Amino acid sequence: MKTTLRLLTVLLFATATANTNAQTIPNSGFENWTFISGQFNTPDDWESNAGGFSINVVRETPGYSGNYALQLNSSGYARSKFSFSQHPSTIAAYVKSAFSTVDTIKIQIFVYSGNSIVDYGDWTNTISIPNWTLINIPVSTSFSLVDSLEILITCGNQTGTSLSVDELSYSLTSGINESNQSNNSNIFPNPFSKQATLQTDNFLINATLTIDNYLGQTVRQIKNISGQTIILHRENLISGLYFIRLTEDNKVITADKLVITD
Repeated sequence: MKTTLRLLTVLLFATATANTNAQTIPNSGFENWTFISGQFNTPDDWESNAGGFSINVVRETPGYSGNYALQLNSSGYARSKFSFSQHPSTIAAYVKSAFSTVDTIKIQIFVYSGNSIVDYGDWTNTISIPNWTLINIPVSTSFSLVDSLEILITCGNQTGTSLSVDELSYSLTSGINESNQSNNSNIFPNPFSKQATLQTDNFLINATLTIDNYLGQTVRQIKNISGQTIILHRENLISGLYFIRLTEDNKVITADKLVITD
């Protein structure tokens, strides 16, 4: 009897420990929604531009699994940032999409250590996916000491574009390179109004700098960058939040937020 009780105690402790260490993506199946002002539904734990009688962000039924899924239409977006202390190697989701003209939809993953984006993942699509399809988004793994994730889902800006998402999940990485424990770049000043400087630790050869707006749309791309210093000119960019990504040989060197002010 005592042996049985000890075994039961060990099993309960192990279960409690596993539950404590478990990582979750909030409202990952988009089953939980709040009805606002008798007008529209908004997904719990996600910031979005759902509102009024617009159809930018709507609750789709049925979902791939369960009662509901997230559906974004032209210019719709949904974003969630949450605590997450383990590093994912991939983020998976079930998706559907439709296009009436040329357009782009995205799911982006930002891995944070403190206030810095240290790793990144991106899924970009320009073709219709009529049936629920599983996608896996690789996430770069240059950094191990992380504390939060941000998932940004964006639809294109053309009428007739739609993106449906359901059942987000993750796989954890192993064997992260502990010797590469830095963001490998510094942007100053940030925020800026006219121009900023991006300084890298390593000498770049034929790198590419991509700047996306808060909707995940690419607004500028600079290719064939060599050296350690990049001057970022504002030019025609409006004030607001941007995401920059520096890649070399299809590997993310750095990813970070950029703020432009008037």
